Amino acid sequence: MRDATSQPWIEIGRTETIKNNLNPKWTKSFIIDYFFERNQYIKLLVMDIDDSSSTNIDKQETLGILECSLANIVTSGGSFKQPLIHPKHPNEKRGFITAISEQVTSVNAIIHFTARATHLDRKDLFGSSDPFLVISRSTESGMWQPVHKTEVHKNTLNVSFSPFQLTSQQLCNGDNFRTLRIECFDWNRSGSHELIGSIETCLDQMLKQNGLSAQFMSKKSKKAGELQLQIKYERCYSFLEYISTGYQISTSINIDFTGSNGDPKFTNSLHYRSGQPGQFNQYQSAIWCIGSILDYYDSDHMYPCFGFGAKLPNNQVSHCFPLSLDPIRVQVQSIQGVLFTYDQCLNAVTLYGPTNFSLIINQTAAYARSNMSSYHIMLIITDGIISDKNETIREIVEASVLPMSIIIVGVGNADFSDMNVLDGDVEPLKYGNKRAARDIVQFVSFNDFVGRDPSALAAHVLAEVPQQFTSYMRMNGIVPANTRPV
Repeated sequence: MRDATSQPWIEIGRTETIKNNLNPKWTKSFIIDYFFERNQYIKLLVMDIDDSSSTNIDKQETLGILECSLANIVTSGGSFKQPLIHPKHPNEKRGFITAISEQVTSVNAIIHFTARATHLDRKDLFGSSDPFLVISRSTESGMWQPVHKTEVHKNTLNVSFSPFQLTSQQLCNGDNFRTLRIECFDWNRSGSHELIGSIETCLDQMLKQNGLSAQFMSKKSKKAGELQLQIKYERCYSFLEYISTGYQISTSINIDFTGSNGDPKFTNSLHYRSGQPGQFNQYQSAIWCIGSILDYYDSDHMYPCFGFGAKLPNNQVSHCFPLSLDPIRVQVQSIQGVLFTYDQCLNAVTLYGPTNFSLIINQTAAYARSNMSSYHIMLIITDGIISDKNETIREIVEASVLPMSIIIVGVGNADFSDMNVLDGDVEPLKYGNKRAARDIVQFVSFNDFVGRDPSALAAHVLAEVPQQFTSYMRMNGIVPANTRPV
């Protein structure tokens, strides 16, 4: 998205990948703030994934693009269908894309599902069936929008699916009487999956019955199997409900002092300081923009501050040292104090390398373990490609069970593809056989916000923190103190 044609495009999310399908229906949805009084432009890129090991969009094949205003979509009656265009082949037919939009109803609830299907119809000529479920909701425009797909089970007519959960907004947009359709398909390698049978219901009906026990009906209105669905309704609390009842947030600031930033004495260095009032380099801008927002939520306004990748005055290279260079004075008071300490540190250390994250993440994680009553936000500002990627992934996976979030701001023009790998928006991060308990990383490239109002950077960087915060609280059964109806 972008707000003006002179501004760069900001990626706001990606759907899941659907394999071997020329008519895909994605389940991933995106919540976007719509402003009547502003021009908001949106670009939808449909990509064919050629290199599944890379998150770099330039390494995939573009099938087609749609550019329009957000107003085009929201004023279309809920369903906006347009042809896709390839910039290099504007006259070729590239298919169509349909964007379905609805105003979001805010409902703080999660529905937990456990599903089992039995006595399914046999669809494979030389076997049973390869069943999976698709749950869709009816939309205001009269269409069906898929909201969840289960995993596929091969060669069986009786299957228990892995438990899953959906927010009330995802499932039915807060309308318990909205019609839901549960379909069972037989998976085919070609992508042309065959419908076994379907059931229509609504959340209100399932809540009254503590689940659902019903027959799948085929296209020919014949019984095609049975579905047993157990559900559990969980009340969820908002970020503000925790904050307003006194839950504390602690912020640490971590700065990259590697040699790839360039010598601070020269104007082409990312650490160059002009000395002119109000003229910040990208590091100072990120500290000020993000820190000034988080400062509201930090009760003592004391910030643990660290650097990494520098040669210290004692000639030792360190990947985790206090910004003050004093091991006793790790915390710095106020964001203005952080900027002053950063300036003093630059005058005392030599930029070196490599770019290692694992030590500083390990340190913040250790602090979070020792102080579980606060939620810890770790800000990392860096210019480089991480050198200890595997160790960093291990530390993030380990930290995903702790009350912490990691915000990474990339400054300069480096290839930040590996940073997007750390940001587990599309697929949970894994180290070996261990999967991250939740997504705790948000990565943003500073260059995407050059020339824009500084508040835009802070807004994008901090957008995921409330959800990460509440997901930790929910995972650990923590409710706000002195809860009351809101």
